[in-house]
Amino acid sequence: MRGTWLAALLAAGVAIAEGPAKDEGTLLEEEVRRLKALVSDLDSADAAKREDAASTLLASGGDAIPYVIDAIYRKDAKLQLQVLEKLLEQERSELPAELRLSAEDFRAIAEARLGDPKLSKEGRAYLYSKFLKACEEFRAGRYDTALDIANAILALERGLDFRAAVQQLKIQCEEQQIQVWLVRTTASVPRAMYQGGELAKVTLTCTNMAAGPVEIWFGPKEGADVPEVRAEVLRSNSVVRVEIFTSEMEADGTFSEIRTEMIRPLNKYSIALRRGESVKIAEFDLDTLRADKFFCRMTVKAWMKPVLITGPESSTKQRNLRFQPAEIKVFPGDLKKASENPLQGLCNAIDLGDANSAFLFCQLMPQDKSGMAVETVIKILQDTKWKEGDRRIARNCLSALTGETRGTDADWLEWYRQRGKEPEPNGVRK
Repeated sequence: MRGTWLAALLAAGVAIAEGPAKDEGTLLEEEVRRLKALVSDLDSADAAKREDAASTLLASGGDAIPYVIDAIYRKDAKLQLQVLEKLLEQERSELPAELRLSAEDFRAIAEARLGDPKLSKEGRAYLYSKFLKACEEFRAGRYDTALDIANAILALERGLDFRAAVQQLKIQCEEQQIQVWLVRTTASVPRAMYQGGELAKVTLTCTNMAAGPVEIWFGPKEGADVPEVRAEVLRSNSVVRVEIFTSEMEADGTFSEIRTEMIRPLNKYSIALRRGESVKIAEFDLDTLRADKFFCRMTVKAWMKPVLITGPESSTKQRNLRFQPAEIKVFPGDLKKASENPLQGLCNAIDLGDANSAFLFCQLMPQDKSGMAVETVIKILQDTKWKEGDRRIARNCLSALTGETRGTDADWLEWYRQRGKEPEPNGVRK
């Protein structure tokens, strides 16, 4: 796609840059050759050349680490080890405390490399534990810390069997940082619950989160006024891609899911956002599934693929903009009537042994009635007369009411006791 834009730019006589421009790939290749040559000079017979190479590598910082590590695969690499140790020490000062290699950690990894290109089991286990830590930080929303850890792992070891997973985490962190510091993208619907067959209007919105103007570019900035480039960008890249996951959920927790996708044209070469501005960039109607019996959940995910996002402090290239997903719940039957008194409907369904209806009423339960609904459902788990199928449905109902997930009756009863609702044997509540 880039090649098509570039060809159109050149055909139109647009100067991309003054002088013989070098693309990012060429610049990267030159930097790799430079660093490899410096590492090679560490073996020079000339002491001054070795010293100059070591100083230049240290000045290059973390970018030099992988190439110095490669050199340690050989024997008699004492100078390379010294340079690597100093590089790591420099990098450590910028890393979170939990990732800073101790002297013992470093020696164990470095010694394992001498004469053996494979990372030791201890070294792999150490780095994998840091990867898991990064995943925890990501799930907790601490994207900066997760990215620091991922970058450090990628710099320390290029031959890891889980390197692709670390790289994917790095990309996800960078995409989330865009959402926090540059532009937040969201998908939304007017309400959460629909009756089967209704139309749900999905709105895609971009919000400027930066301290100044932000612009999202779907084509190169230099081609904005070139008709050929503009036409190609509007045709091929100025779109939002939408995925819809529809799950038909049964009362016992089993479900079947289908996936559909669509592409919505935006017809914009770029999207400019003033500071604090929110802009609706697309809107479309979604036909909800006509569910006859089972409750359905539809999740709408969308993303764009801009080539550049410019902001007041920095620019970001080639990162997807993923919209925070919208969730649509689809109720089978008469939604208005069922919503009149969901708590009473739940009690009636349990009395009649109608498990599916009990589950459906739990989906409609208002927040101020959810506590009483939990009290009603938990009795099924406390009473030994109920069969396992009923208990499984009760556990699923509790998940719908609380948003919690517990595996067994005992887990749910312990959760309930911890909430202070379960009477102790002497009849006193905790």
